[in-house]
Amino acid sequence: MSYTDFHDISDVCEMFDCDFEKKQFVSKKDIKLHDFFMTTIKENLNDNSCFLNEFVICEDIIKPIIKIVAKANNLPVWSHVQFDVDKAKGLNGTADYIFAPAKRGRMQFKLPIVCLGEAKKDDFIRGWGQTAAEMIAAQTENNNTEIPIYGLVTNGISWQFGQLKKSIFTIDERTFSATRDLQEVLDILNLIFCEARKNADILLEIEAKEKLKKEKNNE
Repeated sequence: MSYTDFHDISDVCEMFDCDFEKKQFVSKKDIKLHDFFMTTIKENLNDNSCFLNEFVICEDIIKPIIKIVAKANNLPVWSHVQFDVDKAKGLNGTADYIFAPAKRGRMQFKLPIVCLGEAKKDDFIRGWGQTAAEMIAAQTENNNTEIPIYGLVTNGISWQFGQLKKSIFTIDERTFSATRDLQEVLDILNLIFCEARKNADILLEIEAKEKLKKEKNNE
């Protein structure tokens, strides 16, 4: 069993005793990209060759969008990486996108993981099952249920957003279109990545304080 075996978010809620709600929760934070990047992204969105399969969509459409916004928020993006937490519970496999700090001097991510994303050509229901399981895995690894973990599922054109806090999944009931309003998608991503970066800093500060406390206790 792995992340891909969770067919929808109800599978995850049943396995991990979580609740699920749909409501509007995402907001926006303005971001201005250079005209070159906006033009390139729009050209790709209108290029059928960029939508041949999920891998091409990941690399040609989704990654350029999320990477430039995440970089603006000092939030590293890790794509197609192995993320194994608990194989017995199906919390293992490859995540399309993990948003987490980088280990100093290494090309590896470290805790906390504050956002996860999945690229799905068509099946958003299954996409949320997989993403929700990855969010549970991140929450488990972070060892903190109070700080929200964000999630996104997209086929490059349509974008959906969610969060996990404590044992409640919240999925925004709206679907946002990069072809109808690319700037809106960018502004939403900008706010989510800004909040995710803040959450990472909070968790890193908690970790540092706990480490200092242990060192003092061992003196």
